[in-house]
Amino acid sequence: MKTRNIGRTASRGMTALASLRRRIQKLTPYFSLLILAVPVLLVEPFKFVAVFVAGKGHWLTATGMIIAAYVVSLVVVERLFRAVKPKL
Repeated sequence: MKTRNIGRTASRGMTALASLRRRIQKLTPYFSLLILAVPVLLVEPFKFVAVFVAGKGHWLTATGMIIAAYVVSLVVVERLFRAVKPKL
């Protein structure tokens, strides 16, 4: 019984992601470009915090933060770029 509920919840989540992707694909070229800039703007402050942490002497933590920020930014922008590429 619980596996059915988990399957339904997962399918609703995938439907929500597919719906979001379709809505992004319907945007105009300028809004598509703006959508690509949003993840970069959200991740940039974490990079500055990582530099501050490095300044306090926590080099490994700061390096991990910078790498994680770049990876998250790259993955999100890449996924969005696939959705908006025909518009650009």
